[in-house]
Amino acid sequence: TTDAPTTGVDPVCVPYEPPACAPAVGTPGAASCVDDDGCGPGEVCFLIPALAQGLCSECTEDADCPGGGCTIPNPSIGSGAFCNPGAACDGCTSDAGCNDPEAARCGLIFDFPGIVQSRTCSECASDDDCPGDQPNCAPVITDLFNLGGVRRCVADCSLADGQACELGADHTCLSGHCSVALIAMVYEQGVCGECTSDADCDAGQTCLDAFVDLEANTLVGATCL
Repeated sequence: TTDAPTTGVDPVCVPYEPPACAPAVGTPGAASCVDDDGCGPGEVCFLIPALAQGLCSECTEDADCPGGGCTIPNPSIGSGAFCNPGAACDGCTSDAGCNDPEAARCGLIFDFPGIVQSRTCSECASDDDCPGDQPNCAPVITDLFNLGGVRRCVADCSLADGQACELGADHTCLSGHCSVALIAMVYEQGVCGECTSDADCDAGQTCLDAFVDLEANTLVGATCL
């Protein structure tokens, strides 16, 4: 089934073009730590509770970065958190870390409980930040491996198969289906696809789950087969 917009008229679906977004990536090789004493001069320990340790970093929050924001560490490559200029797609922990007027909100991109929470300077942080013709604050995943992305305001039925979507917001997908892809077996990411269940497919077909292709660094929407 499809959660269609309830405007009383059929929407004109215009495919959304994801923005170019290439934030800086941290340098691998950060020292592990349990507190600031285990780090070098000018460094702080960015703790990752689920790992019972952290990584030596430039910052733990935007307040540590004069004039910009703080990009979270990436445990998968051993890079520490670092300061950035606060441009669109740059990491942040609050709106104060964002300097681009068109990306002034610190929007949540990923939330791995007890590990890291990725937020970036975005156009919106919630639907309340969006205009009437683009009422949906949707995640745009640009770099799965480095937890990169941005939130943008998009129109109903504008996201193509394979693009990220907010779970429950089927109406933002061109297909009308936003299904779940598991990241690292702990995080549920919405992805636009052909189906959410077998009932959405032709007779005799099965709805294959959406998934994360880390080799290609991309999302793959659910498909009927």
